[in-house]
Amino acid sequence: MSVVNSIVRAVLFGIAADVLIKGSIISTRYFRRNEGSTDYATIPEVTLAGDFVIEFDLWLGAVTQTSLILGNGMTTTDWVGLTSGRVPIINASGAQLDFSTLLFEASIKNSCTVERVGLDITLTINGSSETLTFNGSDFTASTLMAGFSPLRMLAGILANLKIYDNGTLVRDYPLNDNSNILANRAASLGQELVVNGDFSDGIAGWSS
Repeated sequence: MSVVNSIVRAVLFGIAADVLIKGSIISTRYFRRNEGSTDYATIPEVTLAGDFVIEFDLWLGAVTQTSLILGNGMTTTDWVGLTSGRVPIINASGAQLDFSTLLFEASIKNSCTVERVGLDITLTINGSSETLTFNGSDFTASTLMAGFSPLRMLAGILANLKIYDNGTLVRDYPLNDNSNILANRAASLGQELVVNGDFSDGIAGWSS
């Protein structure tokens, strides 16, 4: 008997669901769809001072102005975004880079990588790349699907965000659990409960 693989996507009440069917096994991932006028996410600030890689998947909604995928709060520097014509733009340390040979595609998944090596930043979208010279010092991010002042929020779905700092994975946000809490899978929580003993003698000496 042959094994059937397929992906089914549905959008209900602002949540996009990817259903992976492999044989008789069904796996579902839920992605939040930002409507682009009030909703965005914040993350603990991350500053990338040297070489870095940022990976993410993006499904676009309507884009009517320059809107941000990654931002640094209400500051006007350090962001990854796109124009109303879906041309990608990166601003790092106040230096703006227009990747005019590339476009984000509408209504499909855009697989994207931003990579800095030395003074070069290479943006890759769905396998096509462009490299521009970076004259800034570092890049800081603290908001997802918004940034700038006033906030320029982006309609669509951001998923599978990973940030590498000099080769080390420091942020890993799947953004696929239909939750308002962003879990960073790159951070190890370690032992959370018992750190200096065990309960072999009952609960004597322990307090809640």
